[in-house]
Amino acid sequence: MTTGAQSGTAASSASSTLNADSAQLRFDTAWSHPFPIVKALSRKYPDALIEVSYADEDLGSNLGQYVIAAGEILQESVFVPGSDDACEFAAQLKYTMSYAQLRAEWDMD
Repeated sequence: MTTGAQSGTAASSASSTLNADSAQLRFDTAWSHPFPIVKALSRKYPDALIEVSYADEDLGSNLGQYVIAAGEILQESVFVPGSDDACEFAAQLKYTMSYAQLRAEWDMD
């Protein structure tokens, strides 16, 4: 587990899971996407393509997707904050359901 200072967030990772079979790491942080850690990891393993998807609790904001290798972003998807695409991406990533399903569950309609 990392500290907030290491990750660029206010606190340590709230929870994390590692799936070694798929080489997938999933975690929640208390604040923002820990880009400094991802960049350092990609520099440490320069031949690895690291695919990153992130979204925070402010659904539809502070989210994105990119591929990084050797500390350089090779591909990036940018979302317009609050857009339907951004909300759908975040709902799928954080809650594994569509934005419409999430709104119904939260009784937002």
